[in-house]
Amino acid sequence: MSRASSSLMPGRAIDDGSEPRYKLPAGFHKGQVLYNLHRAVEVGERGLIVVEGFFDAINVSQAGYPFVVALMGCSLSEEQERLLVAHSDQVVLMLDGDDAGRQGDDEFCGAWRGICG
Repeated sequence: MSRASSSLMPGRAIDDGSEPRYKLPAGFHKGQVLYNLHRAVEVGERGLIVVEGFFDAINVSQAGYPFVVALMGCSLSEEQERLLVAHSDQVVLMLDGDDAGRQGDDEFCGAWRGICG
């Protein structure tokens, strides 16, 4: 296994909902990375499963699909799109079934019009 530098250590807020759900370090921009990409590309598959969150990626990987990455949200940034194109030939999108996930799915496929099937 190759070594990767740690880009963040997230923490989840447990409160009345007045705080952001996840606490991220100052200066960290989640739109610049795909969580678990360094492990997913080691598998040698040219396809990637894309999920929303850290724990989604961990669960999918533990279920036997280690070629999984997380957006850390349900929207795709230009940098994340560049990373997906650079590291995969096929993308399987598995966002949550809630309103935000369905909207993210629509936006993703709208941005990749002609590619999504």
